[in-house]
This record gives sequence, structure tokens and C-alpha cells, in this order.
Amino acid sequence: MASTFTTNKHIEKPASGDYTNAWATPVNADWDATDTSFGGHANISVTGVGAGTYALTLPQYQPPIIQFSGVLTANLVYAVPAGVGGLWSVANSTTGAFTLTFAVTGGNTFLLPQAQRTFIGCDGTSVFGAQTILTAFSQLSGQVSNAQVPQSAVNQWALGIPITMPQVSGTLPVSQLPAAAYRGTLGSGNVFVQSGGAPSGGANGDIFLIY
Repeated sequence: MASTFTTNKHIEKPASGDYTNAWATPVNADWDATDTSFGGHANISVTGVGAGTYALTLPQYQPPIIQFSGVLTANLVYAVPAGVGGLWSVANSTTGAFTLTFAVTGGNTFLLPQAQRTFIGCDGTSVFGAQTILTAFSQLSGQVSNAQVPQSAVNQWALGIPITMPQVSGTLPVSQLPAAAYRGTLGSGNVFVQSGGAPSGGANGDIFLIY
């Protein structure tokens, strides 16, 4: 009888009567596959790869850590086989003004931002971000523009201390700012938009935290 293999990590399941007096062969291979599935990593270079969708091979998707590197010269999609599920930490360390996308064959896609590592899950039919992080406003630093914070979430104030948030993109919804953060009373820890430049030297459009 012939061996079969597990769906997600391709671990061999010997059939009854197989490998007589030779079970070291599949057992050792299975332990290696298990070890790779828990702690292995795959490095994939995109340099010189033409535009298109490419199927990830077993040595590329079996490890939980995948790193893409090299120079993008076209938009690329890398897909795990249909039916394969798992969790991966995927780093897009590429350069070049093109997109790199993770996908599952026959399913949807997930864009990988450059210079970032993304935690991705797949249930065999669709891929998705596997982690949602809600960061407290008090923990952020960097710069954000007026357009990224709705006016309904902030008040105008004449004094303030500029803070910057380069790692923040998109609009901060009102629900992410607690009421105590924008009460409108000096000394209450308010968040304000200061237009026309700040007394402390910040540029137009900075966000200011009032203590």
C-alpha cells in the first residue's frame, strides 16, 4: 500500500504494512517536517522575476517564517496551494516600486507592505491578516496630518506640545480616542489640531497633546 500525506504540512502517513523493518525512514522525515513547520524559514528572492502569479513550493510554504527579498521589477503574487491552511510571519524586504501579494490558489489575495512583516493566516480557501492590534493613543509617536484625524475627534487650542506618528496611516476614528483625551480643558490631556503653526515650533497640520 502507498503512503498518504497530511494536507497542510505534507507529513507522511505510512500505510499498514509499509516500511517493514525500515520505519526510521518515514519517522525521521516526519520529524524533520514537523521541526521545519514549527521553526523553519524560507528566503525567496524576487530579483529578475517577471510579472505574474507563482505557486509556492512545499519548501517555501512549509516553514512558518517567509522572507521576500530582492528588487521588484513587476507586480508579483505568490500563492499557497488550494486547501492548504496555516499561519505565516511574512516579511516584505523587497525594494522597487511594485507590489508583492500573498494569496491562496483559487481564493483571495493579501497585499504585503514593503519594509514590514505581516502575520497571515489561511483556511485553505482565503488568506487574511491573522492579528489585529489596537494601540493606545498615548503609546504612539511620529507625525500625522490633519487629514488623518477627523475634526470631530479633536478641538482647537492655542497651546500644545507637538507629537509625531510616522507609523500611523489612515484615519483615526473617534472611537480610538477616549473622551478624556479630547475634553477641551487645558490640563486634561487633550488632543488638538493646531493650524497655522504651533507656538512650540511645530508645522501646520501637527497634532498637539495638551497636558
